[in-house]
Parts: sequence; C-alpha cells; structure tokens
Amino acid sequence: MEKADNTEAARRQHQLRWLEDAPLFSDPVSIARFHDAIVRPTSTTNQVTYAASEARIQEFKAELGIEAGVGIGLPQFLAAIFDFKAEAKAKAKGGATTTSKEGKTVTLNVTPVQNAERQLQDVIVQYLLRYPDRFFFSQDVRVPKWTEPQWISETPRPLVFLSLPDAIEADILKMPKTQLVPTAAEFENGEVVQIYSTLKFGKKEDENPPDYPQVGESEADLVAERKKYWSWFEDNFNPTAAMLAVEAAAKGRGRIHWIDYRLPIDTDGTTLHLHVSPRGQYPTGDFAYNLIKRGYKHGIRLVGTLKSEPDMNVLAIYER
Repeated sequence: MEKADNTEAARRQHQLRWLEDAPLFSDPVSIARFHDAIVRPTSTTNQVTYAASEARIQEFKAELGIEAGVGIGLPQFLAAIFDFKAEAKAKAKGGATTTSKEGKTVTLNVTPVQNAERQLQDVIVQYLLRYPDRFFFSQDVRVPKWTEPQWISETPRPLVFLSLPDAIEADILKMPKTQLVPTAAEFENGEVVQIYSTLKFGKKEDENPPDYPQVGESEADLVAERKKYWSWFEDNFNPTAAMLAVEAAAKGRGRIHWIDYRLPIDTDGTTLHLHVSPRGQYPTGDFAYNLIKRGYKHGIRLVGTLKSEPDMNVLAIYER
C-alpha cells in the first residue's frame, strides 16, 4: 500500500470504516481459516500480538493521512496501533518494545473476541502492518492489477476492498456498472444448478444467451471467444431477470450452499469471478434481491482474497 495523497488517504480511511458496519454477509468458516493462517494465534483464548517497527507505523500514518489530519477518523479497531509507539504506553497496554540494529520494534497484545467480524479485523491489521503490498483498495474495477497473474499468485493472497458503484455513479464516472451475473449455485439438497444459461437478458423476451464457447483454435482464441460471450451479458444485463433466476433456481432446493457470479470489469468482456459461500446460513434474498438488484441500483462493497483468472473469494459483503 503506497503512500497516498490526501484524497486517496481519506478514501482508504473511509473504506476501512466499512468494518464498523454489520455485514450483509460474512463467511465465518473461510475467515477463521484465513485468520489462523495469517494471525497464527497460539490458542482460541490467547491474546493476538501485533508487531511492527516504528518506521512501519510512521509509513502507515502517511498512507492513511493520520498526521496530516486527513479524513473522518480511523475505525476503532485501528486506533490502538497509533497509541502504542511509546514504551510506557506499550507496557501499560500489555505490549513491549525491543531494539535491534534494524530499529525499534513495538508489540501490542490484544485479547481477541471470537467472531468472524473481529477475526477479519485482526487479519486486516496484520496485512496493513506486515503485507502492505498485498493489500488493495479499489473503486475502479478497470485497474490493471486485477489481471496481473504474477501479482495475484504471490503469497500471501492479495486482500482486496472493492467498492462497486451505484448505477448513476457508474454513468457519471464512465465505469462498468455493478452487473452481477449469477452463474451457478449449490443448494442445501446437494443439487448444483447452472443459472447463467437460463437467463433471459436479451432485448426480445424469448432471446436466450449464446452458447458458451468450449473449444478454440488456441488457448488465446478460446479466451477471446469467452470474453465475447460474457460481453453479451454485460450488453443485455437486466438486474430483475438475474434476481428472479436465482430465486427460481432456489425454489424447492433449500438455501444456498455456495453461489458464483461474473462481474464485468472492462468493456472487452473481461470479468471478475466471485465465489460466495453462505453454507445455508443466509436467506436466498440476500444473494438475489439485496446483492444483484439492490447492488446494481445502490452499489455494494466486497472484502475478499484474490486468486488466478482473476477470481475473488468473498469474505464479507457490505451494503451502501
């Protein structure tokens, strides 16, 4: 996460404050596994330790515009990081300071609260302090970084805050609209349903999507044909039809175990694949009306990890 100007710093503060809201959706199983891999607590009851050099804390302040008085203020879960630089404060808060030839390192011990939202906050703090180059804020899905395989494939996985625009904002800024095309889902009864091939987005009521390209003269040719295929959905997108398709697929099959979407991120048919795992714990409407139709009209906020294609495992969803 590079040093930001005042506008960018204020936006980052604003995005971090998403986590002070109750999410529309969070994936406690994936978050717990990610928390264990990144935070490495020694037990479920031990304190979480944050450690950073004083130099890194100063860099972090610059990235978020803290010393410049930028923005609307930090979320509460980050406040402690900027309050333990002095040795006396660190000791009073259960922390400590150590000095080496590389400079002073400060640690802070925090007693964790075991729920998905707090665990996600712990992960984010560790990324901000230890892996700033793997932490990515984006208001524009056209940023080339989304499609850089080498950057995506490095470890730890990129942690992404993605703010998707409302319909009016997208028109004004000439950005791709928030068009979540449902592709497939697995339901409580174990049945996996292909959804995208049943969508009727066309200008004519009886128009079906084109056939999905299965083969090409080369891999590059196949990729180009599939981009053209997904462009049809972008050109013909209807949020109501997409919402109704998810509701129809769920009828008689129970709640959603997992559901995937394609999100256009460029006008050439490039899409971001979204994988959401509610595991039968949320009503269908959260992934039909609230995510697809309301998200198209008002925008939506996603936090997740990237993998190749590009593909995003969604950890949490916040409404706008």
